[in-house]
Amino acid sequence: MHDSSDNQFLRLPGLYRRWELNQVIEPGEDYRIEGAGTAADGTPLYSIYATESGQTPNSPREATGDD
Repeated sequence: MHDSSDNQFLRLPGLYRRWELNQVIEPGEDYRIEGAGTAADGTPLYSIYATESGQTPNSPREATGDD
C-alpha cells in the first residue's frame, strides 16, 4: 500500500453504485470512498477520491452520469 500522507486525494467525476466500484478501484492504490446520497430508485451512491497515482487512464469516469 502507498503512503497517502503526502498525496492529495482528488475526486473522480461521477457517482458510483456499490457494484460499480470494482470497475474503478485498482489494487495497490489509495482511495477514499464516501456516501453521496441515493439515486431516484433508492440505491446508495458513492463518490470516489483517489491519490494522483490512483487515477488510471482505464478507470471509467462517468459510470452513473451526473454528479
